[in-house]
Amino acid sequence: HTGARNDISMIGIRVDAREPEARKYSVAEVNTLLRARHGLSTGAQEDFQVSDTLEYSEEMTRVTDMITLVLSFIAGISLVVGSIGLMNIMLVAVSERTWEVGLRRALGAQQGDILSQFLSEAVLLSLVGGLIGMAIGIGGSFIVERFWEELQGHMGVTPDVIAIALIVSTVVGIASGIYPAWRAARLQPTQALRHLT
Repeated sequence: HTGARNDISMIGIRVDAREPEARKYSVAEVNTLLRARHGLSTGAQEDFQVSDTLEYSEEMTRVTDMITLVLSFIAGISLVVGSIGLMNIMLVAVSERTWEVGLRRALGAQQGDILSQFLSEAVLLSLVGGLIGMAIGIGGSFIVERFWEELQGHMGVTPDVIAIALIVSTVVGIASGIYPAWRAARLQPTQALRHLT
């Protein structure tokens, strides 16, 4: 690369060496050669810099892997807390809508109908939460890439990630809603209709 006055600012050299030790040796050899070309004596400050781009790339991979691990741990805790919260919400909903369950059962609804109703509601709530979380995640990754140039291209959200997020949200909705839905389906019509008064 050349600067504004056509001064050479960077030279790229490709070396066929994948092993760390071989790369270090190559960097040292290039460093020694450049010192000789620049006429630098032993101990003199270098007026150039030799860097291993593959080592830099590996370091960035380690950083992104660590970030992914931490975020995965946080996501796991969030899923557990969120599923417990969703289950409590659905249990409260069943308790407050007991009369509705009794009325539907009296009008001919089967236990499977009640089960599928509350289970569908739990899955819908979970999907809405998942979509909100996904939007926050996409926005967050965009901001991180915007202000941390080294991570550009490493924090993108792919269609696979979106599909996995939707599947996980659905599974969490089913897991959290199955017990409240089962309780609602087991309510006896006569017992449930007492809550109308």
